[in-house]
Amino acid sequence: MSRQLNFYATDADRKIIADILREHFGEMIEVPCPKDSLQLFEDTIDKKLYRLTDADGKEHIAYKELTYHDLRKALVLDEYNSSILEYSTAFKNPSGAYVSGRFYTCTNHKYFSAKVAKFFTKLKKVFIYLKPQKLYISKNIDLDSALFLLSNRVVKLSIDGTEEVIQDVKKTSKKALSVKVIPDKMNLFNKKQLL
Repeated sequence: MSRQLNFYATDADRKIIADILREHFGEMIEVPCPKDSLQLFEDTIDKKLYRLTDADGKEHIAYKELTYHDLRKALVLDEYNSSILEYSTAFKNPSGAYVSGRFYTCTNHKYFSAKVAKFFTKLKKVFIYLKPQKLYISKNIDLDSALFLLSNRVVKLSIDGTEEVIQDVKKTSKKALSVKVIPDKMNLFNKKQLL
């Protein structure tokens, strides 16, 4: 069953989130996506994505073979058949807007999925919920002055759920502009020059 929780938080909240994780699941184990050795979860500021499981879930980790376009093969994590909780950390981008973090699981292990649901309930208690946007925001974020990246827009939110769009973030393509070439306009086949 798939479960997801998006939230906005500060760097100071990362310790609170890690403590709630450990309190609820016990010691968490970080599971690498290409198969490698398992490590204990340690939240570090420079890391943005974790794939976590608990001691019981360690027994339910599955890998599948993936063939890359250059025909290399690797064993990668099968998140559906594993007891995995994906944790993307929230952060503040260089322009000053908060970018959301996310907890996500899509495991078919019902026991682990139920455990994640109970964790979400505990985690929601440390956040402010803005019902119109369906957002969870840290109590450490000053809503009066903070900016949030929300659906490719930088917005200012208020506790009553109103939002003010500050900037639309346009996606730009890295593709070169296509140029339509019309040969007769280029004078390439001028018969007078060939004679």
